[in-house]
Amino acid sequence: KLYNSSRLLDANYQPPQVEDALFVPMGNGRRYQASENGRIYTVEEQQFAIFPQKTGYLKIKPPSFNALIYDFSPKRVTVEAQPTTLNVK
Repeated sequence: KLYNSSRLLDANYQPPQVEDALFVPMGNGRRYQASENGRIYTVEEQQFAIFPQKTGYLKIKPPSFNALIYDFSPKRVTVEAQPTTLNVK
């Protein structure tokens, strides 16, 4: 899920990546509004299915997002989730 409450320009999203597995998006994703701590956000959500092709540790490179926040003084932001490691038996 990506929460946004700003006007963005030049947005670029890189989905998670994984080696030694099939990584398939499930559907087209969803876009909706949500309220958190009294603030309204646009939420972009995408789910994925992972089909490992071998046993052992599977490292998932996290998704990343960068964009230019359009405001009084524009600012470039980059956000990256934490990497994940799964033990496939």
